[in-house]
Amino acid sequence: MKLPRFLQAPVETITRAKSYLSINKRVIWENKKREIGKLRKFRAAYENGGYISEAIDLYPLYMLSNGYALHTEDGVSDEARKNVQKLLDSIDINKISWMLTVDSLVVMDGLAEIVFGKGSLSKVPVAVYNRPAECFDFAEDAYGNIIAYIQHYDTDGNSIAPITLEPKNTIHLKLIPRSDASYGLSLMRRAEDDINRDIDCIESIAKGIKIHGTPKYLTRINANSPDAPPLSDAEFDTLKKEFEDINAKDSFVVEGDIETSMLDVAGVTGVQEYSAVTLERVCAALGIPEELVGMRKGSSDATAVSRINAFFKKIQTFQMTLAQAINTAIIDPAVGQPGKIWIVFNDPDPSDNLKEAQYVESLGRVDPLDAFSVMSAEQMRAR
Repeated sequence: MKLPRFLQAPVETITRAKSYLSINKRVIWENKKREIGKLRKFRAAYENGGYISEAIDLYPLYMLSNGYALHTEDGVSDEARKNVQKLLDSIDINKISWMLTVDSLVVMDGLAEIVFGKGSLSKVPVAVYNRPAECFDFAEDAYGNIIAYIQHYDTDGNSIAPITLEPKNTIHLKLIPRSDASYGLSLMRRAEDDINRDIDCIESIAKGIKIHGTPKYLTRINANSPDAPPLSDAEFDTLKKEFEDINAKDSFVVEGDIETSMLDVAGVTGVQEYSAVTLERVCAALGIPEELVGMRKGSSDATAVSRINAFFKKIQTFQMTLAQAINTAIIDPAVGQPGKIWIVFNDPDPSDNLKEAQYVESLGRVDPLDAFSVMSAEQMRAR
């Protein structure tokens, strides 16, 4: 005979709950090795990363979008400058520069192979092809100078017969140099931990919204009658069917000891705050002002201009590094004399152009003889 519930002996409760989510320990002082598998993941993250890709693309966008100018030493003919311009156009210097910049920021280094002509053109670059820098190792001499770039892997990470490029046939761009290696530094590597945290946060928020984003109903039977006999399977199935398709538009009329209550009525709170914190950290790690990826907090954010100006200064530094690589590897060999013609990328900061225009305009107000001692009339008109 089964005793009523209130006469049954108490059952010892044994909890089986345990913590199953451990925090991933990420140490910023860990020396991360240069491995093709890791670098290929960085490239995949750039190709598939949405806002990460957009953040990285801001660098070449601001570096290249305002164009460039070719400067010449006194005495260099206009024809020589035009020939260099034709060369840069023929090799599509904008595309090459974009890819070199992206690779330098994503996989540490940007590499491009220079193809020289034959015969009288043996010292003149005729084509430039980007190469996957993560697939190469850099051979060095005893003094740390690079003597060869050796490709050991294809783009799938498979070992191949070594392919060697000589430094004179290679453009090597390191936008973020380091003192302890011939390789550069990757922005993706520096931001890796913050990107992972942001992914963890967004995945948790998405799962939380799916689970707790809509209210659920709890129906209790015999809640206030502990001695009532349990429902039969048929009764339980019938009652379950009555409640299985309920939604927010339903109302209930029931009899007997039945209670219906709602769960998860608050939904998931703090979603915007959690997401903003992790995404702000990613932007900071990538060196991108949040405003440039659509995260402007409001027109009252007084620090936005300062952050963007600091970003422009970084862009200007990167422009000089890229220009030096192009001048040394392409323009100097084509001209035959270093430093006769060189490329300069135009200023990305519009406020700098305004200041220069105001300066030139103010020169025109003084005595023309004094003004022209600083800048000729032709130079004024050009600027």
